[in-house]
Order: sequence, then structure tokens, then C-alpha cells
Amino acid sequence: MPTVAGVVQVRTLAVIVVVAAALLIRTLVALDGIDPGFDPRRVTTAVLSLPAISYPDPAATSSFVERFQTRVEALPGVESAGLVRRLSLTGDHWSSGFAVEGRGRTELGDEIIHREATAGYFSTLRVPLLAGRHFTAGDVVGAPAVVVINQTLAEKYFPRESPIGRRICFDRDPNEHSFWRTIVGVVGAERQDILAQPPLPEVFAPLTQDTTQRFAVVVRSRLPPSTLVPSMRAALTAIDPQLPLFDVRTMDEVVATSLGRERFLLVLFALFAGLALVLAALGVYGVTADAMARRRREIAVRLAVGASAPEVVRTAVGEEMAAVGVGVLGGLLGALGLGHAMRGLLYGVAATDPLTLAGAPALLLVVALVAAWLPARRTSRIAPAEVLRE
Repeated sequence: MPTVAGVVQVRTLAVIVVVAAALLIRTLVALDGIDPGFDPRRVTTAVLSLPAISYPDPAATSSFVERFQTRVEALPGVESAGLVRRLSLTGDHWSSGFAVEGRGRTELGDEIIHREATAGYFSTLRVPLLAGRHFTAGDVVGAPAVVVINQTLAEKYFPRESPIGRRICFDRDPNEHSFWRTIVGVVGAERQDILAQPPLPEVFAPLTQDTTQRFAVVVRSRLPPSTLVPSMRAALTAIDPQLPLFDVRTMDEVVATSLGRERFLLVLFALFAGLALVLAALGVYGVTADAMARRRREIAVRLAVGASAPEVVRTAVGEEMAAVGVGVLGGLLGALGLGHAMRGLLYGVAATDPLTLAGAPALLLVVALVAAWLPARRTSRIAPAEVLRE
């Protein structure tokens, strides 16, 4: 026969388990609902790398970039295409400090992320242009250096002014040798490393001006990758038969991969927590039903001395629910401590989320109410003499 302390402990642990399960499930839902800052639907990506021996200088690389993008855009079924040094959510980036022309040394910028891209990259991933312009055909090697910044950088370092036309350099202490670039546009902020991390300040340079040997192509098309990729390879072969196209995947796969570790851990925890939730509910039901079953004689005596069946049921259930309330209160205190320890696993929901802290106890209170009411109701329908003879 379970002791009073044991019964309270079961109910306390049940509340803690249900709160943990609810927090993890809500985190999974929140992660699935995050806006990455771009539209990954119907976008196919691939990577290519230019050998330095065939493309020894920026002019040769810039020419290849222009020709390849033009050919891919002309493929049947392609809506738009672009090139970028690194895809979002892949974590492969470099950063530096920077300075704004005309500002003092005390106003130097923190670390900012760098990427190189073509204008087609933004339109293909539907990253909105918020101010200024995209890169143009005139932004090539030898032309005035330009950059596009993301919304996060604009809001952080130009909160009360337009950044368009301002010049920046990637030196913490500018001097006469510093290389200045003019900001010509502001685009929406993409999440760079993982979905759970807010966008960081980022600056884009034209891929035809700040050239790189390795980059990714992004193509928006209604065609499936199995049909589109051979056409992309044919376009590449027409320019340079020696170049391979590799690491082919969709942007949906890129997003899913970026969430792989978090999703695996959270799904694992959520499965165990969900199982524990069911076991906790069954435990509360079983303990409460057992406690009510042991009160059959008491209920029969009350009925025998003249108490009405509804009154006896209400009294018995009320007393049992008061005991459940003690366990629920202890469980809430324990859940607050557990939520604090789980903060590193949570996203989009606070460890002290009122809805979760109210909903979990409410669920178990309903389970306990049903578990108390059913046995009491059954006992109240049995003849008192029959119960007393037992």
C-alpha cells in the first residue's frame, strides 16, 4: 500500500515530467516556424571550385562568374540564378572588424561576417532589398568598390541615418592605406550559422569584384533537381569541360541539415518526455484510483448513516483533489528548477512560460479528477450492506 509521502512524490514527479515534455515539444514547434531570412522552396544548389592554374587572376574569375550565371539563367525552367561564396546556415564564413568613414576611433565596429555574391543570389533566395540597389554589371574588378549590408548591420551601426553612400573599411584603425568601400544597398538579414541564432551583422561584396575560387550556385526552378542538375552541368561544361559540379542539394535540405543536431536531440528528448508523460498520467490515475478504492468502506458507512450519494462523491473527490493539489504545488516548484537547467535546449519558449506551467498541472488535475470520480461514483451505487459485508 503506497504511503502518503509516496503518493505525493508520484504526483510531484508527474508535474515535473509533463512540464519538461511540454517545453521540449513547444521548442520543436518554434524551431520549425523560424524564418531563415530567405525562401528555400524550389531552390537547388551546387558547389564548384576554380583551379588557380586556369583562373590565375581576378579578371578571369570575374569573367567566368558572369558567363556561368548567364548560361544557367537561360536554361529552360529556370526562374532565376545567382552565385555566392557561402550558403547560409552552413557555418563557413570569415569575419573582421570595420570602421565607418568620418567616425572616431571609439566608434569602431565589432566583428562582421563577410560574403561575396551576385545580385542574382538575393533575387533567387528572395532576400528583400530594403534600401538602395543590388550589384550591377558595372561592379567589376577595377570599378569603385561597393558593398551591400544586411538589415542587422544597418540597424546596429546606422540606427538614425541612412547607410547608403557611407564608406567603410575592414580595418580597426584606418590609415592612408585603408581600402574604402561604398555602401550601395541594404538587404534583409539571413541567419548565417543555425536557425536558433539571430542574424549577425553581415556585409556582401560583388563576386565579380571580390573574386573567390570556390562558390555555390543557387537556382530557383519548378523543375526537380534530377532534371535541372544535368542541364546545369551541361552549361558548366560548355564553358570549362574540366570543372565538376558537386555537393548538389536543395536549400530545403540545407535548412534541415542545419537543424539536424538540435532536431535529433529535441526529438529524442521529446519522445522520452512524451513516454514519461503517459506513464506519469497513468501513475497519477493509478495512485488516485487506488486511494479511492481503499475508501469504499468509508463511503459505504457514510451512505449507511444517511448521507446522499452525490454528497458522498463530492466529499471524497474533494478530499482526494486536495491531496493532489499538494503534489502539484511541489511539482511546480521542481519544474521551475528543471526549466532553469534546460534553458540551453529551449528556443522560442521561456523556461517559466506561464502557459506551460499552467497547462501541465491542469492536465494532471483532470487525470486525477477522473481517477477520483470514477471509483467514488461506482462505490456510491453499491448497496452499503454489500460493501460492509466484505
